[in-house]
Amino acid sequence: MAAPVNEGPFVELRIWGVDHVPAALARVPLTRRRLRNSPGLTFAKTMGTGSARTFTPRDADLHHWALLTVWDTAVSAEDAAAAAAMRSWDLMATEQLRVTMRPIASRGRWSRREPFGALPARDDGTWSGPVAAVTRARLRPTRAMSFWRAVPPVVGELSRADGLRLALGIGEAPIGLQGTFSVWGSSSDLAGFAYRSPEHLDAARRTEPARWYAEELFTRLAVLDISGTYDGRNPMSPFAIRARTPVPARATSRAHPVNRSLLTAAWILVAAGVVAQIAFPYTDGGNLVLTVASVAFFAAAVTLDLASMRGARAVAAVLIVAGGGGLVAESVGVHTGFPFGSYDYTGTLGAEVLDVPVVVPFAWITMAWPALAAARRLTGPGRRWVTAVVGAYALTAWDVFLDPQMVDQGYWRWHDPEPALPGVDGIPLTNVAGWLLVSFLMIATLDRLIDKRALDALPIAIYLWTYVSSVIAHALFFGRPPVALVGGMIMGLVAIPLIVVLARGRKGDRQHADQ
Repeated sequence: MAAPVNEGPFVELRIWGVDHVPAALARVPLTRRRLRNSPGLTFAKTMGTGSARTFTPRDADLHHWALLTVWDTAVSAEDAAAAAAMRSWDLMATEQLRVTMRPIASRGRWSRREPFGALPARDDGTWSGPVAAVTRARLRPTRAMSFWRAVPPVVGELSRADGLRLALGIGEAPIGLQGTFSVWGSSSDLAGFAYRSPEHLDAARRTEPARWYAEELFTRLAVLDISGTYDGRNPMSPFAIRARTPVPARATSRAHPVNRSLLTAAWILVAAGVVAQIAFPYTDGGNLVLTVASVAFFAAAVTLDLASMRGARAVAAVLIVAGGGGLVAESVGVHTGFPFGSYDYTGTLGAEVLDVPVVVPFAWITMAWPALAAARRLTGPGRRWVTAVVGAYALTAWDVFLDPQMVDQGYWRWHDPEPALPGVDGIPLTNVAGWLLVSFLMIATLDRLIDKRALDALPIAIYLWTYVSSVIAHALFFGRPPVALVGGMIMGLVAIPLIVVLARGRKGDRQHADQ
């Protein structure tokens, strides 16, 4: 191979995906301090990451953090891999990408230093493997607007470049101290973009007269190895022939291949559940068979959706936390009156376990995951307690419709039904308080156990269908128009903003596709 394999500094870039943003922010200064006296370390920067679309704070991806280190030898880097600074990130990471490199060519400075040592300004062409490019600049505040206007055309051309495997923004600050890291299939791929791309060439020609940068660095490196994943994939995977410039992560997730067969089966079960519920009005408000069938179809759909997208761990989480937790809460409630208030089941809802009908914990399974998915969509990533509160409200709001229907059908009865929510006669306020408590504990736990995805279509569809169908059913078929009104307003505080968010997301996707 070429000289860069065995000679020169050893460069390592680690990118960690994290769920806990505050903990990651706290680790940034700690990492710098802990690495300061590492043997063999000649340069280190802990950085945030982003999409590099505009080089403004809106690009920031708070769920991925990077550490660039330069070592005198590969042995020094390997020795430091077990250091406390590295382990602290490894322990909290949901994924990690490690890129090891040797510098080939470099010009410019980073923090008034040449971080990769004295190197030629141009690649001599002797390295035939994949390459990486690191750019970093300190932007002049007075030239920022001119620079930002020049960025979009270059980014658009970069996203279409042949041989690009990965491109992301890196920097010590969300504005002013920024750069890029990109991986290419070969030096010729990188040269093709750098020297034959019209938009990039135009920006390069304008750099000096425009005086955008107070300091700049351009480095080309030989990629020795890439292990792990970034945003769920390895850039050098044979299936990742060309990467797009990544958008900020909506949610960090552990990679799990989607099982299309299970997902299709889940949607079929959703359709079956919808049919069962539509049949309710033709049986004088429903019967036991339709009640159990609709719960079974939706619970099975939710379980298959989790299995298809996330695997056995997520399925176990929802069965144990929502199903088992719901069973325990209901059994305690029946025997003690806490936390829902004093009530009992009438024995007409089928087989029972711990004096609770078996269908009841499956009802918790049916709506716990949709409530969490809806809350995540509304609150965004990295806001666990807010998500838990919104999710608990979303799950409790559903019971405003459920309880009156089940009491009217004689499946359970309340011993002290007053005081009640206005318009929801016969259902005590203690039930609402108990649902909020149990739902909060349930959603907060599930949020930690079930990994995140950009959009969970099936559980969100179940949540919205439940909202619309419940309003219609109580208004037109169950003889409870006040419940339709009150429940429509209470559950609508989640469902209606959710619809708006989904509509805006689809509009944004269409606009992006048209660009």
